[in-house]
Amino acid sequence: IQGFHPSWDGDLLVSSLMAQSLFRLRIRDEKVLFVEPIEIRDRIRYAHQHSDGRIALWVSNARLIWVTPSETPSALAHVEALIEGADVSEARRADMRTTLQTCLECHALEPGDDQAGPNLGDVFGRRVASTAFAEYSSALRGRTGRWFEDELRAFLSDPQSYAPGTTMPGASLSEEQVGDLVDLLRRLNEPE
Repeated sequence: IQGFHPSWDGDLLVSSLMAQSLFRLRIRDEKVLFVEPIEIRDRIRYAHQHSDGRIALWVSNARLIWVTPSETPSALAHVEALIEGADVSEARRADMRTTLQTCLECHALEPGDDQAGPNLGDVFGRRVASTAFAEYSSALRGRTGRWFEDELRAFLSDPQSYAPGTTMPGASLSEEQVGDLVDLLRRLNEPE
């Protein structure tokens, strides 16, 4: 992608018929740094970037959808900016992206997007098991309190110790990875 939006320049756009989505990939040094799913809710047959920068999608029933930049940056773009601005080594930034990508396999960053798992976009300070996600385990539904630093650290370090019977798998994160992830989630909730 080039000329669509400065934050997308150099990224790769992949479409999927079955997932009915676009996927924006940021690739650096032959490694995928992150994948941002963009739900279209229609089978994408063909994608093309027009000379004016817009993206045209040819979808089912011979319809054309034009994709244009939003005035509001995505939560993923915001997190990427937070990672880029972190005063850490490039290797640690890469590790932060990898850790976050693991989370994004089941969780979205956008508040209110609780389809596959509870969203992480507004998790910091939110009541435990309080989103529209329908599949909370009884272990989490039985917890009280809010997701602040100590609770998030405990849960991410060892989900089964925090809430025995939770469906959240342990990700075997180091203390540094847990700290970086909690910091990102906290900063994501701060006003810009």
